[in-house]
Amino acid sequence: MSYTVTYSGVTDQSVGCHAKTRPSVPAPVRDVAVTRIAGRDSGFYDADRTFTDIAIPITFSFSDRNPDRWAGIYRAVKAWLLSGDNGNLSFSDDPGYHYRVRNVVITSTERVTRRIGEVTATFYCEGYQYLDSGDTQINLSSTVYNDYSLCKPTYSISGTGSCTLTVNGKKMVMTVSRSIVIDTERMIATSAGNWVNTTVTGDYEDLWLKPGANSLSISSGFTCRITPYWRCL
Repeated sequence: MSYTVTYSGVTDQSVGCHAKTRPSVPAPVRDVAVTRIAGRDSGFYDADRTFTDIAIPITFSFSDRNPDRWAGIYRAVKAWLLSGDNGNLSFSDDPGYHYRVRNVVITSTERVTRRIGEVTATFYCEGYQYLDSGDTQINLSSTVYNDYSLCKPTYSISGTGSCTLTVNGKKMVMTVSRSIVIDTERMIATSAGNWVNTTVTGDYEDLWLKPGANSLSISSGFTCRITPYWRCL
């Protein structure tokens, strides 16, 4: 059964290549700090809530009946893989999910025959797998249920004046001039594209959505929409 690889919104087939085999995606590894003490057989393991990146190697094959067009296809494949967009990577046999790519490295190129070429690229991705549905905004409600892992949403708030956003009893207070965006992953606040971190008080980590039920509220006179970025391991 054939399948499609999509990277940064572009499919492999649209640039004239296809993945030779379905890659095996490794499981992420939890970040653990190990402290060893002399005289003890085992150390102390301190694990936080972060995971290492994963490497997904994929070999793409391409060909053309006219050998003189080989180099042109190769250039198109390179431009696609090395676009620098660091977008999302998804597979057609796992619909609704994607990986966030941090870097792509072409590790080998081979001209198998005058007509056939192969390119192997390694996609370095976050350890989490993200749901496509998590990129869509939802309205703030008193309870938001997270069926997945801890996620780091973005809050888009509209209104004017002093505003308090409360998530699971933790508060962030901000001064809003028509609109403000609270990006809890990047830990920045912006308004009209400009940083306004000095207008907010509170910890961005307190606004993360834990697995299960989350209670949320916002000051009267303000509206809020959430981009949850649902994710799982």
